[in-house]
Parts: sequence; C-alpha cells; structure tokens
Amino acid sequence: MRNYRKKQKIQGEVMEKLLHKGKYKTIPTELKEEEFNKYVLPHLTMPKRGPKCKIGYWLVFNAN
Repeated sequence: MRNYRKKQKIQGEVMEKLLHKGKYKTIPTELKEEEFNKYVLPHLTMPKRGPKCKIGYWLVFNAN
C-alpha cells in the first residue's frame, strides 16, 4: 500500500508541474476539427441506432 501512495504522490506532483508549465491552465472548450477528431472523438461512443449527426460532432462540441 505504501508503494501505491508514494507512486500516487509522485504522479500528483508531475501533473501539478505539467499543469503550471503547459500552454493551457484551463480545459480547452473550442477545438479545430482536426484536434477534435484526434483527441476527443476516439473517446466518444457513437450512436448505434437513430439518426446520425448531420452537422458534425465537433460543431456540437464547440457550440456555446
């Protein structure tokens, strides 16, 4: 259990450094179509039945 907590603490420190070092300090809410297709779309479940999205999923994502 100690190794897990130590590893978790190290990962937390690494994440903290990456967040402060990175270009963004917030989660991006507007993406280009290429970025959306590369980073977000693979993690979405696509509908098995019903109508398909006609305007594109990235436009729905970027709608405010």
